[in-house]
Amino acid sequence: MIHPWLVRIESCHRAGLERLLRSWRVHLGPPTVCSVILSVVSSAVSKLTKFFEAIAAKPKGVRFVDACKAAEALGFIHKGGAGSHRAFARPGEPMLLNFQNRDGCVPPYQARQLIAMIEKYGGDQ
Repeated sequence: MIHPWLVRIESCHRAGLERLLRSWRVHLGPPTVCSVILSVVSSAVSKLTKFFEAIAAKPKGVRFVDACKAAEALGFIHKGGAGSHRAFARPGEPMLLNFQNRDGCVPPYQARQLIAMIEKYGGDQ
């Protein structure tokens, strides 16, 4: 799972990331460490963006496991669920995300709810 502070950097452009890492240099060590961290952060953000795009591209084929991972990456917390159901909540968000495992996938209407949350919170994690 990607750490929340890595995900929050997604909305920053590369120059912003470099500025941020330069300000953290005291804590991170020499510039080579900063450049390695920059590449790791960029890679993680790129993978997360591609993951969200794949979900949005095919709402009828979103796997249950992927829906749960996406909800957690968006800052939702697993609040419960029994059997084939999982419920996720995010502090400050009145809408819950509920996922039902139907043969390994979530129903399309639940995938569309997840996509709406990706559009709402995808850039400000």
